[in-house]
Amino acid sequence: MVEEYEPREHKIRFAGILCIATVMLILSASAASAGILRASVVKVDITPSKPQLLASWPRQSIGVHDHIYFRIVVLDDGQTQFYLIGSDLCVFSPSTYDEVAGRLEHETGIKPIQVWWTYTHTHSAPEVGSLSLPSAIRPSNPPSPYQQDPNAEYSAWVERKLIDGVKQAREELEPARFGVGWGMAMANINRRARDEEGQAFLGMNPDGVVDRRIGLIRLERANGQVLALIANYAMHGTVLGRENLLVSGDAPGTVEEYVEKKLGAPMLYINGAAGNAAPIYSVPNAYPVVYLHGAAGNPASVPNAYPDFIEDSGLVKHYFPGEHLKQFEVLLGDKILEANRTMGPTTPQLKLTLGEEFVETPRKAGMGWPSDLGKYIRQTSTGSAVIRVPIRFLKINNDIAIWAAPLELFSEIGIAVRDRSPFPFTLYFGYCNGWLGYMPTEAEFAYGGYEPSASPYTDQAERDLTQAVVSHLQGMSR
Repeated sequence: MVEEYEPREHKIRFAGILCIATVMLILSASAASAGILRASVVKVDITPSKPQLLASWPRQSIGVHDHIYFRIVVLDDGQTQFYLIGSDLCVFSPSTYDEVAGRLEHETGIKPIQVWWTYTHTHSAPEVGSLSLPSAIRPSNPPSPYQQDPNAEYSAWVERKLIDGVKQAREELEPARFGVGWGMAMANINRRARDEEGQAFLGMNPDGVVDRRIGLIRLERANGQVLALIANYAMHGTVLGRENLLVSGDAPGTVEEYVEKKLGAPMLYINGAAGNAAPIYSVPNAYPVVYLHGAAGNPASVPNAYPDFIEDSGLVKHYFPGEHLKQFEVLLGDKILEANRTMGPTTPQLKLTLGEEFVETPRKAGMGWPSDLGKYIRQTSTGSAVIRVPIRFLKINNDIAIWAAPLELFSEIGIAVRDRSPFPFTLYFGYCNGWLGYMPTEAEFAYGGYEPSASPYTDQAERDLTQAVVSHLQGMSR
């Protein structure tokens, strides 16, 4: 049972002293139940110094366009600590999360339920951890691109950076204030285009549903200075595409760096229900030529170009599809800054309530399943298989609910849960604690295309997930 710590707002029909006394009792109950917030934020560089296998469309990197990071926020209400890790990565397995969370608990005592490890889903970051799931569930035609494992040395280095960053953030907690608000940006577009027969394919669909709402959390120091922003927005990190060979945070990383320069404080980009949400500029028509000069020539035109790929006797020519990256500073970065400016007052009083639930839904027939994810699948008494999707919940005070899952969720599902939630602020943190595939809507399965074919779920998944999440949120509100 979830502890009820703050009475819900209601109309007071009594007058005079009785009305004043009732209001005072409400305020007293709120103050008694909520703690005084302490918070911290740490930014950790995880940019590789050597060539790495880049995500989604495996290809070796030849240099670095912009650095990638962990950004770690800790919230502490005096009784409960919550760790949110934002990372400029594309995907990792739930088994990788489980391993790192277990090591973190062993070294620090921090329980896995307290730790949410999200990723921005940039497709220009190195792969880390296991790739067993995407290899197992990708459709056979075309063949799976995951033919080699990520660099074990880089993966281990990144995981160590995460654990050390969490330790540092816990040591740097300070008195803080908390605020929440909404914004809106037109930086994304539905990517489920349709042909004349009605079949879906990857492209641009301006008539399709996409979630353009920005959920924004602001953390302040006690003196009102911004400590960190957490911006929740649904958008694939695919501006650069498969032609790019440079490490980059893509549009999410560009927006993070832009907002940070404007505010002088870290910003965590937390992706939302982006399974069918592309950046508004995804496929540039022309790729500017970038030359990486040899030691005998001029300095490299790309920051941190790997020396091993620079020939002393000539130039390495590379087509960098990054002409639209900076436009996201305005398309999304300025909209986040605007939402920050118009946010209401912050509070030092905070009450955190954590929860978890596994939602079971049938696995699609004929799909494989890797052995390292045994805890996420179950055989029923009839011999069929159901996938066990872990859903995390965070209730903040009495008006904010955040739920998270290791899914590429379609925007319609995230919107439907928000619309049915009893909380004024309901945010979905996608790509959290691993990756268990695409979850399209029931309706979109009928149109086929990439996401339904690559999904391990059936068209029943939307109903199973939505019903379970909404029920849990309703229970948290009581």
